[in-house]
Amino acid sequence: MIHKVAKTHLAVSDITALSLVLNKTPKLELDQLNWADFPYQPQVTASLLYNDDYLLVKYYVEEQELRLVNHIDQSRVCEDSCVEFFVSADDNGYFNFEFNAKGTCLAAFGKERAFRIFLSDDQMNQILRFPQETVQNHPNVVTWSIILAIPFSIIGTPPNKEYHANFYKCGDKHQVPHFLSWNPINTESPDFHKPECFGRIKLIP
Repeated sequence: MIHKVAKTHLAVSDITALSLVLNKTPKLELDQLNWADFPYQPQVTASLLYNDDYLLVKYYVEEQELRLVNHIDQSRVCEDSCVEFFVSADDNGYFNFEFNAKGTCLAAFGKERAFRIFLSDDQMNQILRFPQETVQNHPNVVTWSIILAIPFSIIGTPPNKEYHANFYKCGDKHQVPHFLSWNPINTESPDFHKPECFGRIKLIP
């Protein structure tokens, strides 16, 4: 799959205007149920823009349970209500960015799952997170969204402005665990660390 990402001149300091523009931006669907043992499918989409400094991602989630246990960066946010973005600018490795609904982040870099290098405290502080409104619509439906600003100074910008990437939603410790992706993953059990299964996102003027 390929998803085209348009440029905006809005700065992250104008988060209200930025959120409104992201709401009107074409969305990609995180609708791949790759593993039959985990059939639950929350409703999840994402919209993307970029400016001179950041790749901007807004996730929109509707699920039956909101779990928020991890509150310290580099903790196991995948066990919470979690969205993830894995991205590579070249063949040297890929970043995994993982966020719970409150913006707690785990982020690392490496060529494969077994060898990850956690981002430094300085790098983590550069990753901006803007949790939006969380609504308990009724007992089994929670909607939430979050805007993320990921610096190009961290992920790099490839010469052709095209990344290999995948987007995910998970909840490893939910009452009903789930594992969704944007681009399909061909493994026997849940594993998001499969760069060979990444799709493409293209930055356009």
